[in-house]
Amino acid sequence: MTRSFGHLKNAVCLSLFIGFTALISPVVSLGQDKEPVSISLGNLIQDNTVYYSSGSRHYSSSYTVPQGKRLVIEQVFLEIDVPAGVKAQGSIKVATTTSWGGYGRYYPLQLINQGTDPFGATVFSTSQLMKLYVSNSATSGNTVKVSFLVHTSSTAGCTGEVHISGYLEPAP
Repeated sequence: MTRSFGHLKNAVCLSLFIGFTALISPVVSLGQDKEPVSISLGNLIQDNTVYYSSGSRHYSSSYTVPQGKRLVIEQVFLEIDVPAGVKAQGSIKVATTTSWGGYGRYYPLQLINQGTDPFGATVFSTSQLMKLYVSNSATSGNTVKVSFLVHTSSTAGCTGEVHISGYLEPAP
């Protein structure tokens, strides 16, 4: 009668691999000036200030970058539920409000149709890696907001939430 110890061999190989990887992997440190952040912006809110066309709606959720800081966004997660048959488009807007007005830049998000939930709503989501730098100088006197926008093809309701992760560091 022979006994197989294959599972032990695999465990030993895995342990050696993990140990060796830990020895050769560089130590990554954000440094003392970088503050990791994981921000949940909560639910998207209907935004009646934006008008695309009749028969559509706009939803948003925003984060204001603190004065003297730069937000570095490394990952965005967005999930929304819309009524069946409704299409959705998502983007990130970086808006700067100054004493003379303001301006904004838009960055598209690729929303993927995940099918329908148990209640018949269509679910769209994205989880995108990126490196987006949003600075708010300590002396500018400006307000800098990062907004996550969803535009739907219907006036019917939309629910969803946004999460971002990255870090805050001193603004250059």
